[in-house]
Amino acid sequence: MPEVAEGIAHARRMGVDPEHGLSSPAAEESLARHGPNRLPAPRPRRAFAIFLDSLKDKTLLILMGAAVLSLGVEAVRAAFESGYSPHYVDGFAIFAAIGIASLVTTFNEVRASKKFGELSALRADVPVKVLRDGTVGKRSVHDVVVGDVTYFDAGDRLPADGVLLRGVEVAIDQSTLTGESEPVEKGGEDVELRGGTTVTAGSGAMIVTAVGAASEIGRLQLSLSQVEHEPTPLQERLGLLADRIGWFGLASAILTFCALAISSFVRNEIQLAPTMETIGALLQYALIAVTIVVVAVPEGLPLAVTISLAYSVQKMARAKNLVRKLASCETMGAATVICSDKTGTLTMNRMSVVGGWLGGKRFDAAPEMADLPPWVVERITEVVSVNSTAFIEIRDQTTNYVGNPTECALLAWVASWAKDWAAVRKSAAIVRQIGFTSERKRMSTLVEVEPPSAQDRGEEDRRDEERHRGDRNGRRLLVKGAPEAILDRTSSVLETDTDRVSPFSPTRRAEAMTMLEAFSGTGARTLALAYRTLEKDEVADAMVDPAAERLERDLVLIGLVAIADPLREDVREAVDASLRAGVEVKMVTGDNLLTARAIATQIGLIKEGDIVVDGPTFRAMSDEDVARDLGRLRVLARSVPSDKLRLVGLLKAARHVVAVTGDGTNDAPALASADVGFAMGLTGTEVAKEASDIVLLDDNFASIVDAILWGRSIFANIRKFLQFQLTVNVVAVSTAFLAAVLGFGIPLNTVQLLWVNLIMDTLAALALATEAPTRDLLDHRPHGRHEPLITSSMWIQILAMGSVMVAMLVVIMATDWVLAASVASNSRLTFVFNTFVMMQLFNELNARATRFDASAFRGLSQSPLFVLVVVVTLVAQVAIVQLGGAFFRTTPLSSSEWALSVAIGSLVLPVGAFVRALGRRFVVRRPIGDLSAQLGR
Repeated sequence: MPEVAEGIAHARRMGVDPEHGLSSPAAEESLARHGPNRLPAPRPRRAFAIFLDSLKDKTLLILMGAAVLSLGVEAVRAAFESGYSPHYVDGFAIFAAIGIASLVTTFNEVRASKKFGELSALRADVPVKVLRDGTVGKRSVHDVVVGDVTYFDAGDRLPADGVLLRGVEVAIDQSTLTGESEPVEKGGEDVELRGGTTVTAGSGAMIVTAVGAASEIGRLQLSLSQVEHEPTPLQERLGLLADRIGWFGLASAILTFCALAISSFVRNEIQLAPTMETIGALLQYALIAVTIVVVAVPEGLPLAVTISLAYSVQKMARAKNLVRKLASCETMGAATVICSDKTGTLTMNRMSVVGGWLGGKRFDAAPEMADLPPWVVERITEVVSVNSTAFIEIRDQTTNYVGNPTECALLAWVASWAKDWAAVRKSAAIVRQIGFTSERKRMSTLVEVEPPSAQDRGEEDRRDEERHRGDRNGRRLLVKGAPEAILDRTSSVLETDTDRVSPFSPTRRAEAMTMLEAFSGTGARTLALAYRTLEKDEVADAMVDPAAERLERDLVLIGLVAIADPLREDVREAVDASLRAGVEVKMVTGDNLLTARAIATQIGLIKEGDIVVDGPTFRAMSDEDVARDLGRLRVLARSVPSDKLRLVGLLKAARHVVAVTGDGTNDAPALASADVGFAMGLTGTEVAKEASDIVLLDDNFASIVDAILWGRSIFANIRKFLQFQLTVNVVAVSTAFLAAVLGFGIPLNTVQLLWVNLIMDTLAALALATEAPTRDLLDHRPHGRHEPLITSSMWIQILAMGSVMVAMLVVIMATDWVLAASVASNSRLTFVFNTFVMMQLFNELNARATRFDASAFRGLSQSPLFVLVVVVTLVAQVAIVQLGGAFFRTTPLSSSEWALSVAIGSLVLPVGAFVRALGRRFVVRRPIGDLSAQLGR
């Protein structure tokens, strides 16, 4: 790789050997002196600031006003009415309830913020190729120190500020720092590189001069304020839903206030005259009405989404899905198509040479050095070692492969011949290097070579005039790539039998194509190796032809190399799981048609009637023709990134929710265009990762299926929460209204209703929004992009269970036979309150089944937090009833009263099971009219 004089001189001034890098002790000293390579994290919001913000909630502000009004009226009555004993408990109780609700909200937000912070740190931890102690290996970007020599390729993001040491046609996108719209070429006098910028072309090495907060992007980061997270689409939908439900709650509160006032007037409990008694009673009714509004407004919905997302993205990271954009978690639950790469995603990305056709001779295993003439071995070693950017690192007696897996497989093959690939690469004088792209499908490196001695040249002249011409002229082009990209540019082929270079005749071409088909039919990837010696007049062309088209012609074909990449062990099961879940899988690969078809068949992707298309055919088809065959298209072979982008666009136009994988810089448009873009964490470029929504940390297709499962789980958990909360709303609002109309007074006081609100909002969000997914979620088709949040089965359960619970509570309030002698009259309201809460606790189990074919107990053993929240709520309820006294206006219940209350509450479980059984038998699953459309979206 050509050296940059200014960069080498800079390294010398820093006391660093560019060929060896820092030693481990020197790296530790640099770390102590300059600090770690970590950008300053935004300062997290303090808990107290979050607490104060929570008090700005409009619902809590209404409650504060009600509490102040309550305390004010009691103070006025105490001042003007002789002998009146003021009841300040209600006012202070409301303030206490506000404080508790705000504290719980603060705890949840701090917890969620911490989880998101941990994920942000994980997203920032990317591997970097670092030269240290004389060997190149991958290290965390956070381990890079001042003085380190790091290597980069096109698509990488530079880890820190530095100076270019070596480079081949390096171009950098500096728009994130300077706003420049065009990439800037580096080399010559412009050798300064900035961390956070992106390599758009070329490859090279740099020496690090500043890290962390001392780097330019670090100083910029320090000047930025904290960025707020934008609400996800589901949060926005739930916010609108909460507003609509709030209007229903407001109407119910007004009706309840009127019913209480009219009922009290009819019973002569208040007078039309504005006496203090009348004002106090009306104030009490107003407090109840305000509390009903508070209960009815599901302010816990956005909180439930936040908790669910925070929980899910952390679990997804453990499942090797690093979420970069929160909305993608929700979207994956609705995915209908996955466009997946093959290499590394469906296969293990552990490539090895398994055969070849070299010098006209076929090998059904990796060719050994003894099987080939020495000069062929020399050419293969040169092409593989020099025309490559991969490395083999041996550390602690462990061999690590760094770089492109195909190149690593070739290096391992050459290394098995006891050839020192590193020495060959180091000794090569590289003039130009034209990197591999998905459009070119080949890589070329132009090197200078020393002319051989006259004696050696004479010996070669006697063998073959063609083979030594480049040596005399001092230039040789080394090429490797896809066979179709090489064979059309080939004019000669090596012959091991005759030890000569002969014309690439039609017979030889047919033989090469036969070998290509044979290797591809087994699922192996086939690579062509070639070289070319340059004429004197072509040496100048080598420096001025940017596309290298004039150079990459009249090649001498060394042969074909077959490289196998075994399938992942669980890929067939993962593909089956996707298909069972109603998610189509389409393989988009750069491999040829035969290889792609063989792999697709092995993983069970191709069924009768499915079609396989290659890139040129796909590009020749009209959009209408492709759209007609989209349902049957399973494999797109020999594709380029523009093909993937077009396929994504056509699928979205057909109303599919599309997930797509990608690893290269040119995949960025398709990743950004898809509904969910998956970048490869192990082999993907930083450009691809930046364009993606989720990074697959293990590059495994099975992890995509896990993402589908978690996406569906988020949606399912929010539906559980909705079903539970709306059922509580129906029961609380209806019971209060009917009690007022029937003259039963106030069944639940203000403080008790606020406790109920805490149960159904914050605690229920913790219990239901954090449930782990169950595999049966993959037994159903994906929910639609615009499917209502509340389904017909949910509405039936909400209304049925709400009606049953309201009826039971009204019967308890209206008659004595239920209570019999078990409940004393002075504890009746406490009994009603306790039974109400018991019903909700048992109905929280019912809410876990939002479908008629689901069980309330399915997966309960996998939801320890749900069980814990229910137990904590039950313990708190016991304390409130037995010890609440004047604060909650409760009377301790006896053991028999508790038993009866729990027994009545538990009836909601068999009733819920009965409702679901009727639904399975009689109800057609479809949204219920306009109500579902208006409220459920």
